[in-house]
Amino acid sequence: MRNQTAVLDQVILVNLDVNLWSGRTKIRPQDLVAVHGQLPPEDLASLGHKKTIDPVELRPFNALKKEMERSCLEVGTRFLGGYAIPQDHFDALAEKLKLIVSRAEDAKKTLLKDYDARIEGWINKHQKWGSIIRRAVVPSSVVQSRIRFDWTAVRVSPATTGDGEVVGSTEEKANGLGTQLFREVAQAARETYGKSYEGKGKVGQRAVRPIKTIRKKMESLRFLDRRIGPICKEVDAVLEKLPKTGDIEDNEFLALRGLMILLSDEAGMKRAGSKAIGDVVDDSDTDQTDSLDDVGEPEDSVEGWELETETPCEVGDAPVPVSEEDADSEEDEAPEEPVQTPVPAKPPQEKRAPSSGWFF
Repeated sequence: MRNQTAVLDQVILVNLDVNLWSGRTKIRPQDLVAVHGQLPPEDLASLGHKKTIDPVELRPFNALKKEMERSCLEVGTRFLGGYAIPQDHFDALAEKLKLIVSRAEDAKKTLLKDYDARIEGWINKHQKWGSIIRRAVVPSSVVQSRIRFDWTAVRVSPATTGDGEVVGSTEEKANGLGTQLFREVAQAARETYGKSYEGKGKVGQRAVRPIKTIRKKMESLRFLDRRIGPICKEVDAVLEKLPKTGDIEDNEFLALRGLMILLSDEAGMKRAGSKAIGDVVDDSDTDQTDSLDDVGEPEDSVEGWELETETPCEVGDAPVPVSEEDADSEEDEAPEEPVQTPVPAKPPQEKRAPSSGWFF
């Protein structure tokens, strides 16, 4: 087992202290009284809540929160409720987080500057329901105190008793950092495969960017597990053979697709890494996955680490963890005539990519 105290000496724990104001309050019985035979529209009231301001006004804060999380996950991994950031990458991350916090403060000032006018604009959009909005409006001072963007950074070391006995589970959790990294990489790669690779025979250059982001993350944290280094080398071997412009297809695409399959398999990466460093690996009970199309989602989803994919897609609003005070936030029928089924021809042999490394 690695010296986990030495591992902890190489990381800084970053905790994000972010609180968002949802602009929602609970619907009270009197709010449900129909006006002109109608109930409040869905954009105003839903799931037991009513909105006191246009949700569009609050989108920048959600985006900034996700940007902070993504920045931490690009070079770090989740640990003790925060993020374990390699010391060598901390300064750059700190500057990035400072800028995001500054942008959040500017966005809050902009919101509060015309807060009353924004409320009135929302009321004018729902004039029939103006009364139920007005009695739920909170003062701008309350909004100012509820929207918070901050972060802290500390070093972590196991606590000991007076006789030198290590207590708590800090070392145990540190021992799981490598596994956590493999898990996060597999989830990010799986999401990228589904968005940019599944069902395709070629991809554009943008589909490579998420792989480079994944590789950066693994390289920054390779000291957590000896098996990570060989995976990074295999990523480099595949990327170096890709064309720098135009579509990626034929053998190069197959090699890239194979790499994505590997990166999407947490256990597969561990086995491949172990073989590369000379460890004995028992493959007798393992299934060799040749496609991700039928693989279900892993139990532990990695939220927040959003990677740019070849096919742009709008990211939906994810549930935002907030304080208790803000818990109110944001087939045709088959033909009747029998159809004669032709005898299927023998399927063609799948074209395989030439070996680019030790795992294919």
